Amino acid sequence: MHFPTLCYRHKMNVKKRGQIVMGRKPLSKEQRERTRQQLFEASNRMIAEHGIERLSIRTLCNEVGITYSSFYDYYKNKDDLIASKLGALDSYFVAHEDELLRNEDAITNIKNYIQLYSDFSSERNLDIIREVYRLQMYRIILNTQPPHRPLYTILHRILLEGLEKNQLRDDISIEETTRIILSFCKGIVIEWCICDGSYPLSEFSATAAAVFSASFCKQQGSLSH
Repeated sequence: MHFPTLCYRHKMNVKKRGQIVMGRKPLSKEQRERTRQQLFEASNRMIAEHGIERLSIRTLCNEVGITYSSFYDYYKNKDDLIASKLGALDSYFVAHEDELLRNEDAITNIKNYIQLYSDFSSERNLDIIREVYRLQMYRIILNTQPPHRPLYTILHRILLEGLEKNQLRDDISIEETTRIILSFCKGIVIEWCICDGSYPLSEFSATAAAVFSASFCKQQGSLSH
């Protein structure tokens, strides 16, 4: 029995992971980034309208106008797509970096940093925020705390300038202070998620940040060891 071999044209239409061939020139870096952003934004709209549990990769691809298999050129799976939303937090802080560093008082800058972290969450869909934290807790998103992330470098700069001005207590290292502040930020948002967003996060954060940030003031003294 004779089995026909694949024709040359069919071979050229095979899609390789990480490179879109489809019988034509590979997409440019700009085109790929644009499609990736379209998937990101369309998923936000779909989650807002239907909830994260009903987010379908196939429906998302139809919305953007790409094939189902093409989705995997941009994201490994749905969890990877949701995890990418973590990067939006860094972009948010970069956009507000000058605002965070304009004040001469380090305690005020810490307070504003905490407020900004909460504002980012309150301005977004509650389901997305919950899912991002779930993925972190179940270790689906790994290495979320690299030191080069703007979320960390901006806070480091705030703390370093505060120490240089002798405004902040120096009995705690910058690394430890960074972890303490970020744990506080996450705790506020997670508690808000647990309460189903039943109270204004930004208003609560403003009060909590004022109380918490004061503990880093130089005049508060040193920790007892």
